Amino acid sequence: MKSILVIDDQIDIQEILADFLRNSGYLVEACSNGIQAAQKVKNKKFSLIITDLMMPKGDGFSFIANTNGRLHTPVLVMTGGSNFEKYAEKIQTLKDAGYIILKKPFSKNELEATVKRLLK
Repeated sequence: MKSILVIDDQIDIQEILADFLRNSGYLVEACSNGIQAAQKVKNKKFSLIITDLMMPKGDGFSFIANTNGRLHTPVLVMTGGSNFEKYAEKIQTLKDAGYIILKKPFSKNELEATVKRLLK
């Protein structure tokens, strides 16, 4: 069974994503920031990582930068609309590097299709 790590500082978003993904047949772990996520990926290999960008105590940008190239794991990045404009250049750099970006709010269908594509 494929395992997914969800990283988001908003507990309600974490729970919604985790429940949806579990109901879709995946094993899911969640954490609240990039620092916690870095510890998790040291101890376990995940099939996919879904991370928010803006979080206290280790944002998604830092997590990606610190683990880039070592994980060999697809990373799906999600971020809110205001961050899209504020961090447009950094987000474009992620896109250019091959990261898939989902802009919040996104639909369950969009999430499901993207997860399936990344896990092929």
